[in-house]
Amino acid sequence: AWDLKSGSNRWSVRLDSESGLPSGRAALTHDRLHLPLQGGVLRTIDLATAAVSDTPLPPGEAPLGNLLLHRGKLVSY
Repeated sequence: AWDLKSGSNRWSVRLDSESGLPSGRAALTHDRLHLPLQGGVLRTIDLATAAVSDTPLPPGEAPLGNLLLHRGKLVSY
């Protein structure tokens, strides 16, 4: 994440080989970025602290695709 006032890098988050590359477009809320990954994980990044939490999909489920927010719900299409 870049600080818009100073132009400096505030934090970064690396993708690991186990979770894979993004499998679709991320969805942004006011304080979190939700990123679908090829390894069957929904990665959520807190934009203020860079804290990462991973939510695994049930076994056998296909990776999520593009994400969007609609009426308070996170949808993959």
